[in-house]
Amino acid sequence: MPVREPKDNLSGGLQPDVQQLNASGDTSSCVFQDWFVHTQNINGMWTRKWVFDPNPTFAGDGSFSGCPTISFTYVDVNFDVECTDKVQRASYCSGAYSAMEMDYLSDSAASGGFGLSGNFWTTTLGIKRREALATDPTNYNRSTNANVTTSRIPGQYQIGTVLDTSSAFNSNFMKVLYAAQQSCPTFDVTLVNM
Repeated sequence: MPVREPKDNLSGGLQPDVQQLNASGDTSSCVFQDWFVHTQNINGMWTRKWVFDPNPTFAGDGSFSGCPTISFTYVDVNFDVECTDKVQRASYCSGAYSAMEMDYLSDSAASGGFGLSGNFWTTTLGIKRREALATDPTNYNRSTNANVTTSRIPGQYQIGTVLDTSSAFNSNFMKVLYAAQQSCPTFDVTLVNM
């Protein structure tokens, strides 16, 4: 019976070859340390409201007509916003920012405006990751519900009016995002992509 030579414990079989091992942890290009991670989410709905002139309306013969005129309309938006901030011990190669993607549905689909009612939602969470600072919260979660008004239009409102189109939607919707930031102070408006 032939005699076998003992094998080196560092090569062959189930043992890895030392020359093929990759450095990891603090010795690689990625850093194992405390990272600050922020996520945000928002969704909600809106309805258009009418504001009537309190002054009486006169008919052609000088009598009160009883039907008040409309001063303006506006959109009342109700929204839920959530922000999570935490410090996480992990190994990442760099910081990261991921835009928060939004979408909305309105009964004024032809013009892309607010219309009479609609809703909006986050399709992709907004994420921000960077090296942690001593002042960062280690575990913070805030979820609130709030209201804000936007899209004021003078006089009687008609769907498809040039004052309520997709070109004006984003600037009016910014009021919602700023209100979200007031409700949830770590909400980052610059992460939102509409």
